Amino acid sequence: MGTLTVDVDESAISCPDPSVTNPLQSTGFVLQIVKFPELSFWCKNITIPTITLGEAIQETPFMAVYQPGTRPEFTTLNIQFMLDANMDNYTALNDWITLIGFAESTDDITEWKEKYPDVEIGIDPNSPRLTSDGTVIVYGAGQKPVRSISFRDMFPVSLDGFEINEENSETTYITATATFRFVGKPKIGPLLTLP
Repeated sequence: MGTLTVDVDESAISCPDPSVTNPLQSTGFVLQIVKFPELSFWCKNITIPTITLGEAIQETPFMAVYQPGTRPEFTTLNIQFMLDANMDNYTALNDWITLIGFAESTDDITEWKEKYPDVEIGIDPNSPRLTSDGTVIVYGAGQKPVRSISFRDMFPVSLDGFEINEENSETTYITATATFRFVGKPKIGPLLTLP
């Protein structure tokens, strides 16, 4: 019986070391919503949106052949935050979501524009813009910023209620969850070099 000999190109199957060999450590983040900078301090938990790309099915007489989809879908941006002592951050988000869905008059929109002016460059000052850009800065090891994830034209779609219980003898900090939609796709920025 003969011997089977196989020539293997080792460079083709080698597994080179990546340029970064440390995993991301979850040490923190900062959420910055342009129209609500006061929310940044109180934000305690954030869920970055999931991205899914559908698939196109091509039927054949023998089997279904799957092809890449053409339109990615993003889930919502979910944040959990503590309510400040005066409930200002909760009230601001409540006002924002009710104004979008139930403005009683143009005076409501005018008041919104005066309270939360557009600071983005190139925005029409006469436009009743009810959205805001936002950025999540992700921190890694040593509390150093790693990446930024930017969201364009964010707006709240839900604001959870919260429970108040007077029978609790321990100090309890109240939290709420807000859900945001945004336009387009989140933009993952380059490595940051913040002070």
